[in-house]
Amino acid sequence: MAKSGEDRYFKRNGSAFYRLEHFDIADMFGRRQRPVLNVSVVAERNGMDIFIVIRNDGRGPAKLPYLGVDMPADYQMPLIREDRGQGFGLRPLGHLGRRYNYGGDAGTIIHVGQQLIATRFEARARTADGRAILNGPQVFNYEVAAEGVPLTKGQVTYP
Repeated sequence: MAKSGEDRYFKRNGSAFYRLEHFDIADMFGRRQRPVLNVSVVAERNGMDIFIVIRNDGRGPAKLPYLGVDMPADYQMPLIREDRGQGFGLRPLGHLGRRYNYGGDAGTIIHVGQQLIATRFEARARTADGRAILNGPQVFNYEVAAEGVPLTKGQVTYP
């Protein structure tokens, strides 16, 4: 870096020097393709129970994903656990109060543009015909991370 009043980076090419642009410097340090993880709530076909889904909208694969989610009071864990055998990609790591934690193993990867169903929650109260009774919009606080991706906290509202 030239510090004589310009504060710019230069590169030598033969006997000449030229000023580097930002992308030139980024290329020298090796731009890594990183995952960007987003959490969403998707209704099951019956419209009452929900899936918590992690989607990778970044440019690199997400290895060893982690999800911690606060389950609202109007929901509960399914009475019958269907985790790994039914296509849920993250295994339960335990819970503290209403915070449920899930993690992937060494073979769990969310590829670019793909999504992974982390878990399923059931509505706690139902009408006689099986429809969910929910007290207004449901707010899910979460934290998500993966190998090389810092822990990100967020919130998803399900109407």
